[in-house]
Amino acid sequence: MPRFGGEPWVNESGEITIYQEKNKKEVAAFYYRLTIRGQKNRPSRSLASEFRYSPAHYAVLKRQYPITDPCDPPEGVIELARRVLSRAKDEVGKGSGTLETRKRPTLQQAADQYLDKVENDIELGLVPPSKYRRHLSFIRNYVKHYEPFRYMPIDEIDSYLMVDWQLWHDRFWIDGPGSEWDAQEVEVKGKVQLRTISDEQRKPPSKSTKTQAKSIMNSIFKWAAKSPRKWVSGPPRWDAYANEELTSARKPTGMFSDTEWADFVAKSQVYIEGEPREKPKQREDYHRRTLCYFFAQFMRCYGLRVAECYKLDASDLHINTDEHGDYYEVALDSVKHKIANVHQRVIGPAYGCRELSNTLIQSLPRFYEECYGIKFDRNCPLWMQEDGSKVQSFFNVFSTILKNTEYGYDANGNTRNLGSIRHATFTSEIMHSPYSAKIIAAWGGTSEAMLHKVYSKAFRYREFKESRRPAF
Repeated sequence: MPRFGGEPWVNESGEITIYQEKNKKEVAAFYYRLTIRGQKNRPSRSLASEFRYSPAHYAVLKRQYPITDPCDPPEGVIELARRVLSRAKDEVGKGSGTLETRKRPTLQQAADQYLDKVENDIELGLVPPSKYRRHLSFIRNYVKHYEPFRYMPIDEIDSYLMVDWQLWHDRFWIDGPGSEWDAQEVEVKGKVQLRTISDEQRKPPSKSTKTQAKSIMNSIFKWAAKSPRKWVSGPPRWDAYANEELTSARKPTGMFSDTEWADFVAKSQVYIEGEPREKPKQREDYHRRTLCYFFAQFMRCYGLRVAECYKLDASDLHINTDEHGDYYEVALDSVKHKIANVHQRVIGPAYGCRELSNTLIQSLPRFYEECYGIKFDRNCPLWMQEDGSKVQSFFNVFSTILKNTEYGYDANGNTRNLGSIRHATFTSEIMHSPYSAKIIAAWGGTSEAMLHKVYSKAFRYREFKESRRPAF
């Protein structure tokens, strides 16, 4: 590599010039100058683009290379210039004739515009309001407080910087900006409230939290890559789980045994029916709890994921008949993988749940007409609010029912939630049904390996039961 001691470094074709200047902090930074020939309305050797290799990039390179000022341009600097030059040539060659030189927004500015797009999608009914709140909270915490995202153009953010951001994100609540906060503003039912930050929150994120963070970041980059913006070519690649030491173990979901589930159902009915409903607000709460009870029982009958159950429409239910009579089948679309068909399936009720599922489904039209004044037909969502729109969440309602029936925690101290119901169904299927693990896995939209990993105790019980020889 040619020496770079204050004089600009130029590549062999003369299209890339790299030089150094001191910034406001008296720290040398690399600058690029690109020359693209053959553009319309420009002199043949005019400069098409000039930009700075940012201090954030430079800081990353200094950790990787023994850089002194002035010095040779590191290979990472040269490689980025080559990529930008290649992209610029493609743009000129696609018929535009002139290189697009408009200023790219910073990642923070792009994230703010992305939020406007999500808000507009909510008004159009394309996404639930919870998505906006979740993405707003993430951007407010982890984008706006990361300094490089405030001044770096979005197209200069690469995989090296995203790894740095990931490590910063993992320590946000430990010794980062979040460590100095005692409370945070949150929006609850349209009202802004202060939520105290607990000691439980001041720890590294779990793998699922890191996955969600990476998904939101990728959503911003993918939106920025679409026309008419085309600020980037796509999301940078980085490993969200590079540092296992900064990953908290995921707390297990609480379980229901068969006996506990039966007792919970009985106590839930007593609690819901025993609540007063003379006033309009009380009746509204009663209807909501009753529908949540139906939702939970439906999940138990079909072993659904929570997201799968929320997504259902009346048109997804079909009647089938066998030698035992009529029963309802549910056609499920994929909710975990948009491309893969692994979770798409048509299933009947769980072992021993046929009668309950028939009664439950047949009671829904009567419930909606009597309580909401809505005529239920195949064009309706399966789970509706008072205005006929799709229910977005039963989380708080179900938590209230668990609390009032004293079933909020299992014997190991793990918190129960709606996800516990799917576990209850699988446990019962493995222990009591005559079906093989392969059939149960296909019915539940999962794999045999996952079943054996999560429900090892239920399989041991099944093996013990099958190993006993009947006396008669």
